[in-house]
Amino acid sequence: VHNEAARMWSSATALRRQMKSLGQPFEMIIVENGSVDDTQIVAEALSTRFHDIRCLSLPDASLGEALKLGITSATGEKVLYYPLDLSVDLTFIPKSIRLLDEAPGFSLNTPWR
Repeated sequence: VHNEAARMWSSATALRRQMKSLGQPFEMIIVENGSVDDTQIVAEALSTRFHDIRCLSLPDASLGEALKLGITSATGEKVLYYPLDLSVDLTFIPKSIRLLDEAPGFSLNTPWR
């Protein structure tokens, strides 16, 4: 997440509601990377408020490094990358989980082809 302080709380809580509605255990990992606004502060507040949200941080802006840190820090058997700016429809999440359930040996799904 980079410079998303203004909309991060509402986006993260919408994403969290979607995950909770699926009735499966989950963790949300927010990786702040080099933001110059209050993104880190909001991410830490989310992590403090919700036990299923974790906040990690990188000193420099790098989507690749943020993805790598988030994926390697995940504790679940399935990993789903979802952009916190909600630029992908939330219906992507249950579809992705179904795809991962149907594809033995795969554990990662992203909204990109």
